[in-house]
Amino acid sequence: MILGSIRLPPIIRILKIDPKIAGVTHLFIGFFMGIMDCFGHAYNGYVNYQLLIIMGIAAAVGSYIGARLTGKLSINKFILILGIGLTIVGVFLIIKSMY
Repeated sequence: MILGSIRLPPIIRILKIDPKIAGVTHLFIGFFMGIMDCFGHAYNGYVNYQLLIIMGIAAAVGSYIGARLTGKLSINKFILILGIGLTIVGVFLIIKSMY
């Protein structure tokens, strides 16, 4: 989730930015980080094309769903879904670090 667990809470809570704008800002930053990362991996010849295709399809589906929900989801539900997603990722990272 491109450091969402680190970047989003301070943007929303400390800077007092609307969660919708914070989400877009987070995605904007992540997009350019991903582009630079892709260039770096391609330059060094470390591109996993199978993973690139899978992640590209997942991003397209997620973008479509996000676009459909824009304006239809309350801020409280958005924060709840974001919190659940970040919690799930956190649990997976904790489990992964044990093995």
